[in-house]
Amino acid sequence: MNASPRALPQKLPSRQHAYQEAHASVLQGAPVFIVGQFGSGRTTFAHQTLSNHPGKSYWITAAKALQEVPFALLSTLTAQLPTQTSNFTPAEMISELVQYTANQGLYLFLDQAEHADEQSAAVFSQLSLTGNIHLVVATSAIKHLPQSLKDLRTSARATRIELTRLTFADAEVILEDVFGGQVNSSTIGTLLELSDGNALHLHELTLDAQKAKVLTKQGCYWTLDRSWNPQGPRISDLIASRLHAQPPSIREAIELLAVTGRLKYPFAQQLLGSTLPQVLESRLAKLVTLWQDETTGERELAVVLSSGLAPQTVLNTLTQAQLRDYLRRASDTFPRDVLTSNSRAWFTRHRLMLGIAIPAQELFDDVVTSAQARRFAQVVALTDALDRESFTDQGMLEHVLVLRADALYELGKPEVALSVLQPMLQTGSAQLRGVAAKIAFAGLGRPDLATQIIDSEPNDPVESHAYRLLLLSRAQQVVDTVKLREYAADQSISPELRAACLAHVLIEDCYAGRPVSAFEELAGHIADKSWSLATPATQAELFFALPVLSSSLGGVSPEFGALLAGIDFAELAINHANYLTAHGLELLEQGVALGALEAFEQALALASYSDPYLLTGFAASFAACAAVLV
Repeated sequence: MNASPRALPQKLPSRQHAYQEAHASVLQGAPVFIVGQFGSGRTTFAHQTLSNHPGKSYWITAAKALQEVPFALLSTLTAQLPTQTSNFTPAEMISELVQYTANQGLYLFLDQAEHADEQSAAVFSQLSLTGNIHLVVATSAIKHLPQSLKDLRTSARATRIELTRLTFADAEVILEDVFGGQVNSSTIGTLLELSDGNALHLHELTLDAQKAKVLTKQGCYWTLDRSWNPQGPRISDLIASRLHAQPPSIREAIELLAVTGRLKYPFAQQLLGSTLPQVLESRLAKLVTLWQDETTGERELAVVLSSGLAPQTVLNTLTQAQLRDYLRRASDTFPRDVLTSNSRAWFTRHRLMLGIAIPAQELFDDVVTSAQARRFAQVVALTDALDRESFTDQGMLEHVLVLRADALYELGKPEVALSVLQPMLQTGSAQLRGVAAKIAFAGLGRPDLATQIIDSEPNDPVESHAYRLLLLSRAQQVVDTVKLREYAADQSISPELRAACLAHVLIEDCYAGRPVSAFEELAGHIADKSWSLATPATQAELFFALPVLSSSLGGVSPEFGALLAGIDFAELAINHANYLTAHGLELLEQGVALGALEAFEQALALASYSDPYLLTGFAASFAACAAVLV
């Protein structure tokens, strides 16, 4: 098949140097080996490499079904050559190809080369060495190639290009090429994460999201509704076909990993047995390091899906019967108490999907764990069909409802969230009233209702008094910062509320002209070992001091940059519109008006889907300021 696509996409930023190296090697007649996982963009990269060469190119794709047919690929190539004869014997085909290439250069792209038949591979390798063929080989792994191609790879002139997962800049180029316009940075990050940096999966996820009308143009930017659950037919069909091509044992192992989620290595060995090495060899799963002792080198490993496979997208290809069987097998292999808290919650979600009754204590634990990890969609999913009769402890039931309301608020549904708590406002706990007040204040823009809900009585617990003071601080009221700091240190208060109080103490210090001391205090907390042990919810509360600190210090200094490097923002799961608004303010303070306007416009696009913090008016006013400066 003669091969170049009519219009190639732009070359990806992270691969520019590799492209230049490959292109130069091809022109010199050196063989080029492009190595990358399925969907990594090997074929496009090869076409880009050959797009500006002076000779004629041919594209041949090897097939596993023809791997044992001698000279299958050579026959395919010679059938395309402008020769006078047909029905060649192998010797005649080789002779004809040598004569043809002696007079003019021939550029050959051999795709999926791991499935090439040995005889054709030997001919192509020999003609590459003699200079008759300029050979470009694309494969998933060098070690799977026919021996002659492996030998060619070891020659001094051969060039090897390794394609790794996409970067943010790469994803931006791909998405802007698909839509022909600007794409919201939050959308790029979300789709990149869902695709695990796999170019093909990124493309299919994008088209599924567009078809589901959750990826639309808001203002100047294509923007994704972040509550979207990726389950469109394009990505499901793609994953189903990928898994179908695997041996049954590998396919079942991958589906099991989708059901369990990330598994520590010993548990993966226990569950998958002798199949585990083959699963890792397939590159559909990989080992990740959870922690490592820098002194001893000791480390803890886990097994996760890779090559763009995500648990949710794989699960969407399973029937209920398959899901039930996999759950049973996993439950029989190890008891619930040996799983991580996130894995337990993931299991519970599957069981609820199948209509399996969950003990109240187990459900309570999993809802709390999901809330602490700021997995708000999971909290809502776990409590959608809540069986209130199964809770004999009313305090436990109230806590679950509070967490459900808070998750709904975070997902941009403040009215629904407040309606969950409304029947219990008169009799509920201080925690319930605190969350209800937050929803009224930040979600509905009703400070009057918020203060009415939260107004503390003398006999209310200290947590209620602390939250009232915090709410006043957030409402830009003058507060007793000494008292706020006392609450931040009070161990009887929840870690999340203590962190929120401390964040506002630091904010008040900035307003009082002490940003340097506030920065040093925050840096000390993040450097402390307790920071890494804190839940994402606790870390996220402290994070809210960062934008004010940045503005007060006059921008991001090297020290501030080092502080940010110690924060895993993906794990925090912060609201993207909040982050972009804060980033816009920082740029505005630095006088970078165009960058600030872009950040505010992206925040407004996100807020059009969900605006739990009532940012729209705030971001719009600052966008207007930035526009005037531009």
